[in-house]
Order: sequence, then structure tokens, then C-alpha cells
Amino acid sequence: MPVGHAAYVDNKQCLSCHADQATQWQQSHHAKAMAAAGPETVRGALSCCLQPVDAAHY
Repeated sequence: MPVGHAAYVDNKQCLSCHADQATQWQQSHHAKAMAAAGPETVRGALSCCLQPVDAAHY
């Protein structure tokens, strides 16, 4: 039997059957991994790394 092409499945479709797993994931570090870097989301001291970089430097 041929298999059709996969399509993107958004979060809402998963939540209807997997609410417990979604709750656990939302409380995990994985859920926060793609957050924009800022004072609330970065745990380490990154002041050394936030300097502008000149492409000629590389």
C-alpha cells in the first residue's frame, strides 16, 4: 500500500490526545530551548559573548 506524503502537524492536533505529555513538555527545558535570548531566558553570564562581531575577525 503506498504511503502518502507527510504533512505538518501543529501542536493543537497533538494536544487533543496527548494532553498529559504536552503538560510535561511545557514544564521542561526542551520547551524553553527556542526562546529568544534575554535576561529571563539566559541562565549564564554571556556579557563576554554579546560583543559585535566583525566579519573580518574570522
